[in-house]
Amino acid sequence: MNPSLPIVLVILAGACACGRTVFAQEKTEQHADLLSVAMAKVATVIALLLFPLVGSAAPLAQTDFDVIGDYRDHSLEFGVEKPGAYAVQVDYYYADEGAFSRERVWRAAGGRSNDKNETPDKSGASFDIDASIVELKGGREIYRSYVRRPVLSSWGNSSLHAELFRLSLIPGEYKLLVRRVGESQALAGVVVKVSVVDARRGK
Repeated sequence: MNPSLPIVLVILAGACACGRTVFAQEKTEQHADLLSVAMAKVATVIALLLFPLVGSAAPLAQTDFDVIGDYRDHSLEFGVEKPGAYAVQVDYYYADEGAFSRERVWRAAGGRSNDKNETPDKSGASFDIDASIVELKGGREIYRSYVRRPVLSSWGNSSLHAELFRLSLIPGEYKLLVRRVGESQALAGVVVKVSVVDARRGK
């Protein structure tokens, strides 16, 4: 065996190690921006997974909710057959296109980003909601709430939800009155609804 062979092998091994280090550094620099974007998307998906997943039961009542324009009034009549807790929420629907479509709606609806390279926005949608519930018989207002920048609180198979409030109701006929103050151009094209749901659904 050539006595100088081990020395040559050591030199070659050192050269290869240096080459790998330089290559890794160049590759890291080239893909730093792509990695930041990917990490931001992963963080959003993780945040969604940490949200409560609500059941797929149909809402007690639901109506379309326009998000463009400074002011817009909506109303929704509904009946309650069983006494219990009920919630009013805003529903943001996303298409069946995987996490990217859901991520877009999440961001448009005011979901927070964990991307350290971005200036953090205020959480919640870019509008307020003035809502009340009245009894159809007699027109008595039984509940009123002003919600600033509704914040996402749960999600389902095809929608994200921002609960506005919940209250106990007895059997009867009611009307939900909702006034949006402000607007959200970011949600243009997204199907948005307001619904009354059974607050006792498992999460």
